Amino acid sequence: KFVVMYSGTVSISSNRALERVLEAAKALSSEPDIVFVIAGEGLKKASLRARAAALGAGNVSFLPFQPYGDLPALLASSDVLLVPLDEEKSQLSVPSKLYNFMAAGRPVLGLAAPGSEVAAVLRATGGGLSVPPADVEGIGRAVLELRRSPDARRAAAAKARDFVVRTFAKDRVLRSYEETLRSMSR
Repeated sequence: KFVVMYSGTVSISSNRALERVLEAAKALSSEPDIVFVIAGEGLKKASLRARAAALGAGNVSFLPFQPYGDLPALLASSDVLLVPLDEEKSQLSVPSKLYNFMAAGRPVLGLAAPGSEVAAVLRATGGGLSVPPADVEGIGRAVLELRRSPDARRAAAAKARDFVVRTFAKDRVLRSYEETLRSMSR
């Protein structure tokens, strides 16, 4: 199976975007090898389950919250990781899961406004694709594009991981922090 996964809190900040993911899943239900997985808990999980059932999106699975120690294996079981943000939220924030997902060595499909930081990071690094969160057809096209090209998927995954390792590796961050503290003490 080709697994498109969201892992995290199912909350207000991503609810509308995840509803559009369910609609894209329904539109792709004729592709038997594509499955969507939503792993996690939160305020909006029950309503998302109900929406998936109402749509008849049988290619969507819901998993409970997974222990932190199991997260690497969970993320590794995906082909694409979703970072969904509702339109107005994507202009204001960058979820930390963007960097965690990039570090997992999987391409990211960011559902965020074109001018958002999530979209800019994915464009600049080549670590995945970005689609406006309300664009159901665009979500479907992006999933099909990623499925169709394993080489491009591997390249995006490698670029995503490389960016995170180069930019946020512990020794690099600590060195930068130390330099900042030293410059403040002069």
